[in-house]
Amino acid sequence: MQNIEWIFLDMGGTFIDESAAWEDRIRRTAAVNDIPIIVDGTLTYGSNDAVRKAERFREEMERAAAENLPEYPTAMQKFGIQYRERWDHTQERLYKGTEELLQRLHERYRLGIIANQPDSARQRLEKFGVLKYFDHLTISGEIGFSKPSPTIFRETLRMTGTSAEKCFMVGDKLTNDIAPAKKLGFHTVWVKQEYGGMNRITDDSLKPDLTVDSFFSLPEVFLG
Repeated sequence: MQNIEWIFLDMGGTFIDESAAWEDRIRRTAAVNDIPIIVDGTLTYGSNDAVRKAERFREEMERAAAENLPEYPTAMQKFGIQYRERWDHTQERLYKGTEELLQRLHERYRLGIIANQPDSARQRLEKFGVLKYFDHLTISGEIGFSKPSPTIFRETLRMTGTSAEKCFMVGDKLTNDIAPAKKLGFHTVWVKQEYGGMNRITDDSLKPDLTVDSFFSLPEVFLG
């Protein structure tokens, strides 16, 4: 693409597969909390059926995602759950073929990260073998600002010495990735994967420039 210098990527749900980590967190949440289930058309409390409780919690997360709300906290609030089960990063995986795609993109563009992640993100990217493809990382746990705050995007522009019109932001969440980046003048690509892919475009502020159904559709956007 002419005049595009940078492609900034979100991590979880964009090129890191979080599905197993989510299922593990949902399972542990359901196992230790009283989540009501439907039995013969009746809302039943106090069930020991962890599988059905997990299904109910997952359904509430999906409903939250469709309403552009944070999935896990919204489901916790729905069921009056106070304790947030830890996130197990060891359950995360790269989507198959990610390294090859990052290598191809890096041959033509500068690549960066803008992500809500703890300060261990660099180590995890190194472990996955893909840190070498990124020219810049803006990690919320390192700088103290999180998406959807526009500050994390402004700081990225400042640190990289570029301007928004020369950048694409690629991510799976309309609220965290697309809307704040678009407001600052970034070009945007929505990757409709995992829970973020269930978001809905309810007004123009959430409308991306481009939408793809998979991270692996990006070559059609950037390398075609």
